[in-house]
Amino acid sequence: MSENNKQDTTLQNLLNSAIAAEIFVKGLLSVPSKDQQWNKILFKLVEIKKQIQLSLVYRYPTKDETKNYPLEEAVILLNDLLRDGKCKEAYIYNQSETILLKRNKKGEIQLHTQKTETSTQVAGISEHDRKKDYLIPADQPLLKLLGISSSKGEILSDGKRKYKQINKYLEILESLLKDQSKNGLHIVDMGSGSGYLTFSLYWYLSKLKGWNIKMTGIELREHLVLKSNELARSLEFEGLNFIAGDIQTTDLPEGTNVLIALHACDIATDMAIAKGIENKVEVMVLAPCCQKQIRKDMIVEYQMKPLLKHGILLERQCEMLTDGIRALLMEANGYKTSVFEFISPEHTAKNVMITGVRSEPRPEALDEVAQLKKSFGVSEHYLEKLLS
Repeated sequence: MSENNKQDTTLQNLLNSAIAAEIFVKGLLSVPSKDQQWNKILFKLVEIKKQIQLSLVYRYPTKDETKNYPLEEAVILLNDLLRDGKCKEAYIYNQSETILLKRNKKGEIQLHTQKTETSTQVAGISEHDRKKDYLIPADQPLLKLLGISSSKGEILSDGKRKYKQINKYLEILESLLKDQSKNGLHIVDMGSGSGYLTFSLYWYLSKLKGWNIKMTGIELREHLVLKSNELARSLEFEGLNFIAGDIQTTDLPEGTNVLIALHACDIATDMAIAKGIENKVEVMVLAPCCQKQIRKDMIVEYQMKPLLKHGILLERQCEMLTDGIRALLMEANGYKTSVFEFISPEHTAKNVMITGVRSEPRPEALDEVAQLKKSFGVSEHYLEKLLS
């Protein structure tokens, strides 16, 4: 079939047949065209409010985005993505076979079917809250010690938010650090708090992945430092230790090449970024909160006053401006940045993450910072002061 044949419904027909025969398990679209931002799309059946739908998970480099569609609409959408060349391969995994639809260089769709010796897990209709595959299993003893799971290996009701946050955090960090892991990593977590993310990351990268890892948690509250060090010793996490200190006055340990600062309040995030730039760390991972510093300087232009007269909208504008300038200053100082929502707002309101990977400086970013400051009447961003 040629690329110009807009009546091609091969994927649509095969998928409809598999669903009707109740043999469909799951599916995958992969090898996207260059104009697509996602890496692949996973899809499966779900039941939401007693309606059968297809759930599509758009997998981006730093996040997943889930969209649920009515069955007929989703099948047409998937078919169009393959037919119109927005991806090159589609897989349909049925109970006893795998079907591959692949576009060749001429735009023709070729069909390959492979029988499977054992039946894949029965598809049926999965519940919307069906158990997912997590990077750290619910029955991992560490989670019990952290107060997230029960003695039976079940996630406690008040631990579900943390559990989802941990798994998304591990997924992001593994993706960011895999290229740096070859020569060993010294990760510093500034403001490690109770340490549930720090312990989980160390276990995952060191014990499960087998990477050469050294981690240091820096925490102001000494009782949490003592408690975390005792837990690290009991778990025989030899490469993990905690020290008492704050972000402003504590120097990064020698050899630090990864800096993490999650939920550091207001200018503490700027302090962490400045330390990362000064020490030329390879990777920075930041989750800012309480972006207040530039608020007192902001001047709302006449044309924006009808929009920003509402306090909540003005606050969000301040947050966007603060974090946007942070990312630009990081780019000016030699980091390739990404700013994204790393977990759903239903789990935490502090859900924006900034990541920076060591790269070439982008000097023109300073001009962009100057223009933004001028537009909003801001005299100085605190990170500028630290870097100067």
